[in-house]
Parts: sequence; C-alpha cells; structure tokens
Amino acid sequence: AEFSFGYMGTETFPDGNQYGFFPAGSIGWIASNESFLKDNKAITFLKLKGSYGLVGNQNIGGRFLYERKYPYSVNYYFGDTPLSADGLVQGRPANPNLTWEKEKQANLGLEATMFNQFKLSLDVFKNQRYDMLPPLNTSGEQRVNGGNVPNYLGFQDFPLENIAKVDNNGFEASLGFVSKASKKFSYFAEANLYYSKSKIVSFDEPYNPNAQARRTGHRIDAMFGLRALGLYTQADLNANHPAPAGYTPQLGDVKYADLGGPNGAPDGIIDNNDETEIGVFNPDLNIGLHTGFQLKGFDLDLVFQGATGRDVYLGDSYYQPFTNSNLVASSVATERWTPQTASTAVFPRLSVQNTNNHRFSSLYMRSGNFIKLRSAELGYSLPKALVARVKLNSGRLFVNGTNLFSIDKISYGDPESLGVGYPSMRSISFGFKVGF
Repeated sequence: AEFSFGYMGTETFPDGNQYGFFPAGSIGWIASNESFLKDNKAITFLKLKGSYGLVGNQNIGGRFLYERKYPYSVNYYFGDTPLSADGLVQGRPANPNLTWEKEKQANLGLEATMFNQFKLSLDVFKNQRYDMLPPLNTSGEQRVNGGNVPNYLGFQDFPLENIAKVDNNGFEASLGFVSKASKKFSYFAEANLYYSKSKIVSFDEPYNPNAQARRTGHRIDAMFGLRALGLYTQADLNANHPAPAGYTPQLGDVKYADLGGPNGAPDGIIDNNDETEIGVFNPDLNIGLHTGFQLKGFDLDLVFQGATGRDVYLGDSYYQPFTNSNLVASSVATERWTPQTASTAVFPRLSVQNTNNHRFSSLYMRSGNFIKLRSAELGYSLPKALVARVKLNSGRLFVNGTNLFSIDKISYGDPESLGVGYPSMRSISFGFKVGF
C-alpha cells in the first residue's frame, strides 16, 4: 500500500483559495504469492490493485482572473450624437471565490501472467471532474458561458465560476503473448484497448426549452448541428417543408429536420433551436496491435492502430466549394445534385454564398472509424558464416514502410487529416545494417 499527498499553492487564485490539499492512495495484493496459487502452473503471476486520489488544476487560462479589470477600448460612444472616443471599459466582472479545478480518480485493476507466456493487464477507471470553469471545450468549439450578455448591462461577460462537472468512465486493457524461444521459429503479439466516454453533469448552460439542443447530459466532445434529411425534391417544395427564415429553397438544396422552436416545439423555421447531437469528436475505443515473427533468418514486424465510435466533419472547401471566399471547386463535384443526378446525389447543388447548404449539419458528417497499418518491416539476417568472410559480426537486409494502408469509410481522404492540406505521408525504405 502507498499513500501520498500534495499541498500546493499558486498566485492564480485569491487569498484563501491559493492552497490545495490533494491526497492519493493505492493498494495491491499479489495473489500469486499466496499458498493457493504459489505452485500453480497456469497462473504464474496475479496482482489485484486499486487506487483513489484527488488532483487539482490551476491552468485556468490566465492569472489574476479574480481581479476586476478595465481594458482599453476604442469607439466608446457618448450621448446621442455619433461621436466616439477611446477609453476604459469594464471587463469581465471579478469573482473573489475562484478556486482549483478538481478531479477524483478511482481505479481498479489486475495484472496476470499465464503459462509464462500470456500477459494480461486491465484497469477500470472512473474520474469525476468538478469545480471546473466554463466554457467547456468540445473539439475546439467554445461552449456558452452564461449565455449572451445584454448590452444594457454595461459589461462584456459574466464572471467565471467553479460550477461545471464532467464524468469520465472507461477501461484500459492489454493482452500479450510471446512464444517460447526457438532458433527456427518464434512469434509475439500484443493488443491494447482504451475505452473512454465522458458526460457533462452540469455547467452554466442557459435554459433551453428544446431538450434535444441541451448540452448537459451529453459527452463533452459532442458536436451539435442540424439534422439533414437529404436534398429538396419537388414534393418537398410543394409541401412547403420548413426552411431558414428569409430563404427560398430550391431543388437540390439541403433539407433539415424541424425539431424545435422558441417554445420548445417545432415552429416551421430552421434555426439554432433545431440543433441536436450529430456526432462525437473523439473515439470511444482506441485499438492497437503489435505483432511479428522470426523464421530462419527472416523477421517481420507489424504495427496496427484503429479507432471506433468517432465522427468527422467534411468542413472545408474540398467538400464545400465556394465557401470562405474560396472559388476552387472540389473533386467531389461529381456527387453534387444536378437534374440528371437527382436520385443519386450526395451533396447539394453547387451555389455561391448559400446560407442554407453550408450549415453545420449531419449531411457532412461521416464515420471516422479506421484501422491502419502504421508500420511494417521485413528483414533478413545473413548467416554468420557468410558475414564472417568479410570481417563482419552481423548483416541484415530490410525493407520497411509507414502508413501502408487504411480501412475506413472515407472515400475522399484520410479520416485523420481531412481537408485540402497535405495528407498523411506514406513512405517505403530499403536498407542494409551491418555490425562490426
């Protein structure tokens, strides 16, 4: 058993909250040392373990956030005439009660070795973060921090408060096998799994009558947008299917689900009230596999990696041409709507400055799951009798490669590097390694 604690201080927080006490403890039991397992040939090692601790975070985005500040501003208007002057304005209101963000970490696990060849490791964890400062970051998206501040209040934002809570549960496991040593043939394999899923328990989310648009209760990396129902047909136009206010839809435009409104019920208008979860940024499960063998001088080493339960958004001009002042049409234009492709089109009609077709929606969301061969190396070690003739201790020929192939559902690029930039590089190398 081990027990520890940390007592730390920082000037980031006001007097009275500058110091934090963070204890931790762990306990383990090597069951294979007990009499009932000591001579067991199947289970050669078994350890059960558990830990619990409290950690703190002081990196909250700046120093002295508890102090009242008056930043410099331009175009400060006075009176009824359109005259302005430079001056000071009231910044974010101070909060003299700011304190450490905290996280409770609980873990249960085991380590085992069987037949002196199989190795198993399993850790199950439950983490609870609290006293967090919004906004919560979700895949780069800034969450609402107290809602919009009315202009008549005279300040820019609501004060920071330690009010957010996020839970994160999951497990980490590894399983490995190494064959018995042999000059003719030997092999090994090791697989790793990491599963994690978060949940926003509470934060300063403004009241929203539309239940499907609330972030509380969802994952911290959830992506919210409009739910696409395909592309407009003549029947949709005849039925006056809901559209954004002031927009007249045409054939081949994106059609969205009307899920909410100012009163929490569908109102016939497509806007932010209709947002719902359309994907998640991070994978539920990360998978790794490292395997290889040696056979009569030949050796092979392979590294695979995969991820499941993640989504990717086709968001730049490669998939949505004529956006962001970019006039370069994408190579996926063949899947655009035209009168001839109306029954098979995946993307909407080509248009310029279209406020409807480029909304953040499920139309451009794709499964980001993948399995990749990250690296592979095939080698051959020359016989010692042969290399000894040229005064060498060893010689090995090899060929290796990285990013050799990917199994995924993205037909337009790499699920890890979507867009118009450089994709993941594939490389193949040859070499000869000698030892003197």
